[in-house]
Amino acid sequence: MSDAEYGRAARHVLDWVHENTAPEPNGEQNVYSSVWAGTNNLKAQARKDRIPFDVAELDSAYDELLSAEEIVVWHGLVAPATDDHLDAILQDEAKASQSRQVLVAKINRLRSDPDPTDHDDQLVTDGGTYSPVLDDLREERESARNAYEAAVREGHTASVEQAAKWYRDVSAQIADAKRCVGGDAR
Repeated sequence: MSDAEYGRAARHVLDWVHENTAPEPNGEQNVYSSVWAGTNNLKAQARKDRIPFDVAELDSAYDELLSAEEIVVWHGLVAPATDDHLDAILQDEAKASQSRQVLVAKINRLRSDPDPTDHDDQLVTDGGTYSPVLDDLREERESARNAYEAAVREGHTASVEQAAKWYRDVSAQIADAKRCVGGDAR
């Protein structure tokens, strides 16, 4: 992971993520966790000219590191994709009252891929390339639908509203991802 492998912004992001996280599970599933850092924290530094990169450069750096499987990103949270960090995230999810199954599946997939650069066997359909991001989002949308249905059955108004918002948000992410993949990526 030299500067030759990654651009300066990507190197800065990766160093920042490592400096602001620790592979120590503490039961938190948010930015207050030692395992996760908030992507918006670094972007705020860029907006205030505290670092030599702008937000667009940071977004490109996140994308570069994500595609190289150097980091794992989850709804504004970022962590290194090292075995220690991935194990810590799984431990936090196991302790949580509501485990995020899509995140767990994503981490298990990262851990099981011995060579993330070897994707010659990707499934191609309808002229497009298989997108694991869309699969993750579809799984998450199904979880949101299940949470909504459970909240309706139990009569929890606040939970119904929260699950409905979650479902709408994930559906919007799917629509955005389809536009990025190009066309209808079903």
